[in-house]
Amino acid sequence: MSRKRLLITSLLALPLLVLATVGALLFLGTQTDLGRDILRQQLEALASEEDGLKLSLGKIDGSLLSDFKIARIALADKDGEWLIAEDLTVGWSPWELLNKRLSIAEVKLGSLEILREPHLPPSPASSDDGSGDTIPSLPVDVALQMLQIDSIRFHEALAGQEAVFRLGLNLNAPSEDRIRSEIDLQQLEGGEAVLAGRVEFHPVKDTLGVDITLSEPENGLLARTLELPGLPAVKLTILGDGAITSWQGQLLAKAGDLLESELIVSTALDGRPEAREITIGLQGSSRFAALLPRELALSSRRA
Repeated sequence: MSRKRLLITSLLALPLLVLATVGALLFLGTQTDLGRDILRQQLEALASEEDGLKLSLGKIDGSLLSDFKIARIALADKDGEWLIAEDLTVGWSPWELLNKRLSIAEVKLGSLEILREPHLPPSPASSDDGSGDTIPSLPVDVALQMLQIDSIRFHEALAGQEAVFRLGLNLNAPSEDRIRSEIDLQQLEGGEAVLAGRVEFHPVKDTLGVDITLSEPENGLLARTLELPGLPAVKLTILGDGAITSWQGQLLAKAGDLLESELIVSTALDGRPEAREITIGLQGSSRFAALLPRELALSSRRA
């Protein structure tokens, strides 16, 4: 092989060699205790501010390129920790990032405690054009398939009473010929609130099925959060099935004597081929008591 050909071959192979070396260093660096500890310290430094939010991470185990665990995550302000998460397990595919997609198969959390509201310094004043008020978009699409939290504890300082929940969430899970999403939120302590539901989409038939129910007895966390007078029992149901272009469902809501609503939700497709716009309509009746908080009060009317 001539010197010229050897030089050209070497130059062409150099980027591949550098890429392979960086990849090997990244792989080895995230597979050792030392590498994971260095990464943990870097993440804490990047997410923490001198006079604001502070992030603390516990030991990281497993492979950061597939399945890993973090023993403890804590967020703190100047008064100490206000959020604590323990036993985090994540299964994901980093190679999907090459397609600008963050694909997370599952996130499992043993416990999540929210002790109080954080005391953080005010954000910098926004500019005159309002750009400072916009929420920055992520550079990648995020896809999460399963979220499970065994215990979510809201402390009394946050919600007026201590409450513990368990959450299960499945998103866009294939089920036979349908795409199905489910949520199951159960209150374990401090009440008996339940949020359970499913949403099914049939891509071939273009149909949508919805069945969601929220129920909470008197003196519940939701009524306290909304400051509903008398802290009544709350119930909300959304139920419907059919083609997306002519879908019809029912929305029922009741909060003691403060609110009672029965609405029919329907969709209709604009007939013009160039439009393909779907309009949503509401029809039914609602009754609102004058005792509702000002920000929630609406005048009674028939749609």
